[in-house]
Amino acid sequence: MKKRGGLILSTSMLVIIVLAVIMLVLGIVLVKSIMCKAIDGVDVINEEVRTELIGMISGNNDNIALKEYSNEISRGIDYGVAFLIRNSEKTNTEFLYSVEAIDTGNCGISKQEAEKYIVIGKQADMQIQISKEQIGLIRFDIPKNAPICVIRYRINVMNEDEIYGSKNFDVKIKKANRVASTIC
Repeated sequence: MKKRGGLILSTSMLVIIVLAVIMLVLGIVLVKSIMCKAIDGVDVINEEVRTELIGMISGNNDNIALKEYSNEISRGIDYGVAFLIRNSEKTNTEFLYSVEAIDTGNCGISKQEAEKYIVIGKQADMQIQISKEQIGLIRFDIPKNAPICVIRYRINVMNEDEIYGSKNFDVKIKKANRVASTIC
Protein backbone atom coordinates (compact mmCIF):
# COMPACT_ATOMS: atom_id res chain seq x y z
CA MET A 1 0.00 0.00 0.00
CA LYS A 2 2.78 2.43 0.78
CA LYS A 3 4.38 1.92 -2.63
CA ARG A 4 1.10 2.59 -4.46
CA GLY A 5 0.48 5.88 -2.62
CA GLY A 6 4.01 7.00 -3.49
CA LEU A 7 3.41 6.21 -7.16
CA ILE A 8 0.19 8.27 -7.24
CA LEU A 9 1.95 11.19 -5.56
CA SER A 10 4.82 11.19 -8.04
CA THR A 11 2.43 10.96 -11.03
CA SER A 12 0.49 13.94 -9.67
CA MET A 13 3.72 15.83 -9.19
CA LEU A 14 4.78 15.13 -12.78
CA VAL A 15 1.44 16.41 -14.09
CA ILE A 16 1.76 19.58 -12.01
CA ILE A 17 5.34 20.15 -13.21
CA VAL A 18 4.36 19.66 -16.87
CA LEU A 19 1.41 22.05 -16.51
CA ALA A 20 3.62 24.62 -14.78
CA VAL A 21 6.20 24.47 -17.59
CA ILE A 22 3.48 24.82 -20.25
CA MET A 23 2.01 27.85 -18.44
CA LEU A 24 5.48 29.40 -18.12
CA VAL A 25 6.20 28.99 -21.84
CA LEU A 26 2.79 30.39 -22.81
CA GLY A 27 3.32 33.35 -20.47
CA ILE A 28 6.73 34.12 -21.99
CA VAL A 29 5.32 33.93 -25.54
CA LEU A 30 2.44 36.25 -24.60
CA VAL A 31 4.73 38.80 -22.93
CA LYS A 32 7.13 38.68 -25.89
CA SER A 33 4.39 39.27 -28.44
CA ILE A 34 2.96 42.20 -26.48
CA MET A 35 6.33 43.84 -25.81
CA CYS A 36 7.68 43.40 -29.32
CA LYS A 37 4.50 44.65 -30.96
CA ALA A 38 4.64 47.78 -28.84
CA ILE A 39 8.19 48.69 -29.84
CA ASP A 40 8.20 47.62 -33.49
CA GLY A 41 5.85 50.27 -34.83
CA VAL A 42 4.20 49.15 -38.04
CA ASP A 43 5.80 45.91 -39.15
CA VAL A 44 3.62 45.11 -42.13
CA ILE A 45 0.84 46.93 -43.93
CA ASN A 46 -2.35 45.01 -43.22
CA GLU A 47 -6.04 45.77 -43.46
CA GLU A 48 -6.16 47.11 -39.90
CA VAL A 49 -3.46 49.73 -40.62
CA ARG A 50 -5.13 50.60 -43.95
CA THR A 51 -8.54 51.09 -42.29
CA GLU A 52 -7.05 53.27 -39.55
CA LEU A 53 -5.24 55.50 -42.06
CA ILE A 54 -8.28 55.84 -44.32
CA GLY A 55 -10.36 56.76 -41.28
CA MET A 56 -7.89 59.51 -40.43
CA ILE A 57 -8.34 61.30 -43.77
CA SER A 58 -12.00 60.60 -44.45
CA GLY A 59 -14.16 63.65 -43.89
CA ASN A 60 -11.34 66.17 -44.31
CA ASN A 61 -9.38 67.59 -47.21
CA ASP A 62 -6.03 66.05 -46.28
CA ASN A 63 -4.35 63.99 -48.95
CA ILE A 64 -1.65 62.62 -46.66
CA ALA A 65 -2.01 60.80 -43.34
CA LEU A 66 0.54 59.30 -40.96
CA LYS A 67 -0.28 56.52 -38.53
CA GLU A 68 1.76 58.17 -35.78
CA TYR A 69 2.91 61.78 -35.71
CA SER A 70 5.08 61.14 -32.66
CA ASN A 71 7.13 57.93 -32.69
CA GLU A 72 9.30 56.66 -29.85
CA ILE A 73 12.08 54.42 -31.11
CA SER A 74 14.59 52.65 -28.91
CA ARG A 75 18.20 52.57 -30.01
CA GLY A 76 19.04 49.35 -31.82
CA ILE A 77 15.40 48.67 -32.80
CA ASP A 78 13.93 48.46 -36.32
CA TYR A 79 10.73 50.56 -36.50
CA GLY A 80 8.17 51.32 -39.22
CA VAL A 81 6.11 54.47 -39.78
CA ALA A 82 3.09 54.00 -42.06
CA PHE A 83 1.64 56.74 -44.24
CA LEU A 84 -1.12 57.09 -46.80
CA ILE A 85 -1.42 59.23 -49.94
CA ARG A 86 -4.86 59.84 -51.43
CA ASN A 87 -5.28 60.83 -55.08
CA SER A 88 -7.83 63.65 -55.22
CA GLU A 89 -6.82 64.60 -58.77
CA LYS A 90 -9.09 64.03 -61.76
CA THR A 91 -6.78 61.46 -63.41
CA ASN A 92 -4.61 58.53 -62.50
CA THR A 93 -1.49 60.22 -61.21
CA GLU A 94 2.10 59.38 -60.43
CA PHE A 95 3.29 60.80 -57.13
CA LEU A 96 6.83 61.04 -55.81
CA TYR A 97 7.35 61.13 -52.08
CA SER A 98 10.55 61.81 -50.18
CA VAL A 99 11.40 61.96 -46.50
CA GLU A 100 13.87 64.47 -45.10
CA ALA A 101 15.11 65.48 -41.67
CA ILE A 102 14.14 69.10 -41.06
CA ASP A 103 15.18 69.61 -37.43
CA THR A 104 17.66 67.66 -35.34
CA GLY A 105 17.10 69.79 -32.24
CA ASN A 106 19.79 69.22 -29.64
CA CYS A 107 20.92 65.86 -31.04
CA GLY A 108 24.35 67.08 -32.06
CA ILE A 109 24.10 65.36 -35.46
CA SER A 110 23.57 66.74 -38.95
CA LYS A 111 20.36 66.39 -40.95
CA GLN A 112 22.22 64.08 -43.35
CA GLU A 113 23.20 61.82 -40.45
CA ALA A 114 19.58 61.79 -39.23
CA GLU A 115 18.43 60.80 -42.72
CA LYS A 116 20.78 57.80 -42.61
CA TYR A 117 18.52 56.36 -39.89
CA ILE A 118 15.95 55.74 -42.65
CA VAL A 119 16.83 52.34 -44.14
CA ILE A 120 13.84 51.77 -46.46
CA GLY A 121 11.23 54.14 -47.84
CA LYS A 122 13.22 57.36 -48.03
CA GLN A 123 11.69 58.09 -51.44
CA ALA A 124 9.65 56.33 -54.10
CA ASP A 125 7.19 56.77 -56.94
CA MET A 126 3.56 55.73 -56.50
CA GLN A 127 1.02 55.35 -59.30
CA ILE A 128 -2.39 55.99 -57.71
CA GLN A 129 -5.75 55.69 -59.46
CA ILE A 130 -8.45 58.37 -59.29
CA SER A 131 -10.01 58.69 -55.79
CA LYS A 132 -7.88 55.82 -54.44
CA GLU A 133 -5.25 55.65 -51.74
CA GLN A 134 -1.88 53.98 -51.44
CA ILE A 135 -0.02 53.15 -48.27
CA GLY A 136 3.73 53.29 -47.82
CA LEU A 137 6.12 52.38 -45.05
CA ILE A 138 9.20 54.23 -43.83
CA ARG A 139 11.58 51.94 -41.91
CA PHE A 140 13.98 53.36 -39.35
CA ASP A 141 16.96 51.57 -37.84
CA ILE A 142 18.39 53.67 -35.03
CA PRO A 143 22.03 52.81 -34.21
CA LYS A 144 22.85 51.74 -30.66
CA ASN A 145 25.17 54.73 -30.26
CA ALA A 146 22.63 57.34 -31.47
CA PRO A 147 22.03 60.30 -29.15
CA ILE A 148 18.87 60.37 -27.07
CA CYS A 149 16.88 63.24 -28.56
CA VAL A 150 13.98 64.19 -30.86
CA ILE A 151 14.33 64.54 -34.65
CA ARG A 152 11.62 66.08 -36.83
CA TYR A 153 11.13 64.59 -40.29
CA ARG A 154 8.92 65.72 -43.16
CA ILE A 155 7.32 63.62 -45.86
CA ASN A 156 6.96 65.65 -49.06
CA VAL A 157 4.64 64.46 -51.83
CA MET A 158 5.15 65.83 -55.33
CA ASN A 159 2.81 65.67 -58.30
CA GLU A 160 4.35 66.68 -61.66
CA ASP A 161 7.02 68.88 -60.01
CA GLU A 162 4.44 70.60 -57.80
CA ILE A 163 4.06 70.09 -54.08
CA TYR A 164 0.95 67.96 -53.51
CA GLY A 165 1.27 68.01 -49.74
CA SER A 166 3.57 67.42 -46.81
CA LYS A 167 3.36 66.27 -43.20
CA ASN A 168 5.81 66.50 -40.31
CA PHE A 169 6.41 63.76 -37.78
CA ASP A 170 8.75 63.34 -34.84
CA VAL A 171 11.06 60.50 -33.94
CA LYS A 172 12.02 60.43 -30.29
CA ILE A 173 15.11 58.31 -29.82
CA LYS A 174 15.16 56.72 -26.41
CA LYS A 175 17.47 54.49 -24.46
CA ALA A 176 17.21 50.84 -25.39
CA ASN A 177 15.26 48.64 -23.03
CA ARG A 178 17.62 45.74 -22.32
CA VAL A 179 14.84 43.27 -21.71
CA ALA A 180 12.95 44.23 -24.86
CA SER A 181 16.05 44.26 -27.07
CA THR A 182 17.06 40.83 -25.75
CA ILE A 183 13.62 39.27 -26.19
CA CYS A 184 12.73 40.87 -29.52
